[in-house]
Amino acid sequence: LCRAAGYENPDGTLNQEAFFAVKGHGAGWFNTGDMGGVDEQGYLYISGRTKEIINRGGETISPFEIEEAVVQHPFIKEVLAFAAPHEQYQETIGVVVVTQKGKPRVDLPTLQTYLEGKLHRSKWPQVIVYSDSLPKNATGKILRIRFAERTGMKTVDEESPPHTRLFEMVC
Repeated sequence: LCRAAGYENPDGTLNQEAFFAVKGHGAGWFNTGDMGGVDEQGYLYISGRTKEIINRGGETISPFEIEEAVVQHPFIKEVLAFAAPHEQYQETIGVVVVTQKGKPRVDLPTLQTYLEGKLHRSKWPQVIVYSDSLPKNATGKILRIRFAERTGMKTVDEESPPHTRLFEMVC
């Protein structure tokens, strides 16, 4: 949290949404949206942003943890984890995968088998989007937030066969 007076020339309710008072410390506190903690040696670390978190049935999952495990697969060059809409859990894990040149695409059952010793089953991707590159803005920042919404992704459920949860896009 940082302390500031507010945005200059704010739009609508931006200041009301981002700035708040802390009892005993006054107004003007800003929620950066960063998540993190303090390690054993007392160092502060940032582990992600609240807007990027995947909420799978009440379990908060860091997309970075998913990416770290998935990108270790020998056929995967790059990965982006995102919140995919889910009928029962509200959100589930989706991944955008860029395949290594000359390697075959990895399907859901194969990827999930690979992740067995690396991630808890609740963190296994349920949706794969194959892409030529990761979606980025003009400055090169990866566009993770609201990815499923921006691409018009339909809601998935536990009953849909794995092959119906595979998609393709071109960046």
